[in-house]
Amino acid sequence: MNLQASGGNSGSPVIFQFQNGNSINVRLAGVVLGSFNQGQILAKENNQDIVAWSSMGISAITPSEFILEILNTPELENRRNK
Repeated sequence: MNLQASGGNSGSPVIFQFQNGNSINVRLAGVVLGSFNQGQILAKENNQDIVAWSSMGISAITPSEFILEILNTPELENRRNK
């Protein structure tokens, strides 16, 4: 999947939308886990690197099956049934 995320997007839903004949289907793929960043040293000041960080345009997604697995644990089921 091609997805670009930046800081603050973690936990956002990732949704697939596709057409099947005359109907449009929407499915939750998962949630944004995080993005991969790269740093570039711009200068040195007081013997420390000054680094500019930017997104590499690559993100990780926690699949919806994993979320469902967590929600269906006995502990969370007990909490919902209180």
